[in-house]
Amino acid sequence: MSKKGRFIVGFHMQRPAPGVKTEMKNPELILHEEVEYTNRIRKRHNEATYIFDIDKMDFELNKVDNFTVELCLQHLQKHFPNQYPMWFNKDEAKTDKEKE
Repeated sequence: MSKKGRFIVGFHMQRPAPGVKTEMKNPELILHEEVEYTNRIRKRHNEATYIFDIDKMDFELNKVDNFTVELCLQHLQKHFPNQYPMWFNKDEAKTDKEKE
């Protein structure tokens, strides 16, 4: 599934909350999110919750119910304000020669 382009890959997993004793029955869990920018979809990305294609502004993979493109963009902008402009900057994909 090696596909080239500009993609945001989101992974979600449940982990024990900080300070929780995991040997207890039914420990409190929190949802942990990791987001990655990549230029190529790899086999390991099949485990992702969603893969968003920046160039097409559409999902390659979406395992979240009712998670639209608009909601995805709002979520990324809210939770990753420093990275968001870098991810969606069209000039980033160009080389220094192309910029001149």
